[in-house]
Amino acid sequence: MTVTIELTDAHNHAQELYPRDAPAPGLPRCVANGTSPADWDAVARLAAANPGIVIPSYGLHPWFAGDAPRDWEGDLRCRLGSDPGAAIGEVGLDKTPRSPTLDTQEEVFRQQLAIAREFDRPVSVHCVRARGRMLDVLRDEGLPRRGVLWHDFAAPAEMLPGLVGLEGLFFSLRLGGSKPPPAELVRALPADRVLIESDATADGGRSPADVLAGHGALAEICGETLEAVATRVSATFRRLFLPPAGSPGA
Repeated sequence: MTVTIELTDAHNHAQELYPRDAPAPGLPRCVANGTSPADWDAVARLAAANPGIVIPSYGLHPWFAGDAPRDWEGDLRCRLGSDPGAAIGEVGLDKTPRSPTLDTQEEVFRQQLAIAREFDRPVSVHCVRARGRMLDVLRDEGLPRRGVLWHDFAAPAEMLPGLVGLEGLFFSLRLGGSKPPPAELVRALPADRVLIESDATADGGRSPADVLAGHGALAEICGETLEAVATRVSATFRRLFLPPAGSPGA
């Protein structure tokens, strides 16, 4: 008997890889993340060309938090209002030289968390060298009811109790690449809150197809079959990203 495995990609930028308004062959069910109003139209076109496959996600990335157009909030609200299935992301905090001040980033991040609560949407967050501040903001603001995905997750073991203690916080792993998170960290996470991502971009050398290796790596770490891991991850993906039963987008 042939077993069908559904692979899911919790975080990518597939709009950069498939710029034409046409179906993308072989693309797994995925969440395509925008980073500023400059690419939100491309995300929308990709989702429209691949219904049931691509979930659009619109966010103002911390890199661009200091130079976004004045009407970005109105644009974001309009897109969420017209698509009950859309998520919010990629948003967050980034303590690297290319980013504006953390205060500027945090203001924009908090605004987007508030919009997530207003529209009842899940959020995908980016965090580089700012884990403590990220945790502080999430505790202070509270997580949106639909949940928060920490993309490309990695953290010191001592932070795990505080992070895992936040109900509604999900962990997206990029496994199978050159710098995967330690197996001990992966095994310490709640299995039903773990997702797999490719973080595919046009210039990163990564593809959405990489999630097959990611699911395989997770199966090896957990001592399970690929089928069992894919089934669990797919169920988690649906729980986080698909509109609840009875909602307008379900």
